[in-house]
Amino acid sequence: MLGPAIGGVLGHIDPRLPFWVAAGFSLLNYLYGLLVLPESLPVERRERFRGGAPTRSARLRCLRSHRELLGLAFVNFISSIAHEALPTTFVLYAMYRYGWNERTVGLAIAAVGVCSAIVGAGTGGAIRRALR
Repeated sequence: MLGPAIGGVLGHIDPRLPFWVAAGFSLLNYLYGLLVLPESLPVERRERFRGGAPTRSARLRCLRSHRELLGLAFVNFISSIAHEALPTTFVLYAMYRYGWNERTVGLAIAAVGVCSAIVGAGTGGAIRRALR
């Protein structure tokens, strides 16, 4: 929720600034994981890593081997596209239609995130009780 707000405020200053700040946060995150977080597995239980990442063809074979996985992957793909397309389209629409600037759009998207969190927290218990 803070990402769109920070990005909107920084984008109002300079359109490239949010990208530089995001890159800085990514670098800090990497350094924190590398230097601060301890390894959770004791040395005697660690195994040597064998092989690389699965190839694309191996991943596709795995999806085709289980029909339900292929459907689930397709639904996940469509859901991801919809999730990413909406904020992007909203930014363009709000700037064109209402004349909003970067800061206003970023704060609006952050407000939607806050409202989504409140609704999710408020309805989660009710849905869980209804499914019991």
